Amino acid sequence: MPQVTWAVTVYAMALMSTMMLWERWADRIGRVSIFLWGLLLFGLSSALCRASSSLTLLIAARAVQGLSAAMVQATAASLVTTAVAPERRNLSLGALAVFQGLGPIAGPSIGGLVLAVMY
Repeated sequence: MPQVTWAVTVYAMALMSTMMLWERWADRIGRVSIFLWGLLLFGLSSALCRASSSLTLLIAARAVQGLSAAMVQATAASLVTTAVAPERRNLSLGALAVFQGLGPIAGPSIGGLVLAVMY
């Protein structure tokens, strides 16, 4: 496998392998704090991806992105179910599922478009 494909693979591996771990930790220390830490870490790791000067640093930053995305995804549905009124819960969970499904599809396309315009 070419080394650059690890930038994609490590994200997916980190996301899938830690999601249940973050769900468990969210039950123990709080969903909101795990969610907010996940957002913060995702933003920081995204900046680190942008600033990476080597493939190794990019792969490491993508791993942190995967971990932090798992933190957000693991807690998002439970936050919606506790914060949204029961009569709007189905709609809210449906919208969450749509956006979580569109992220992996739209993200690379939008990223490619941004790169094509900027460079």
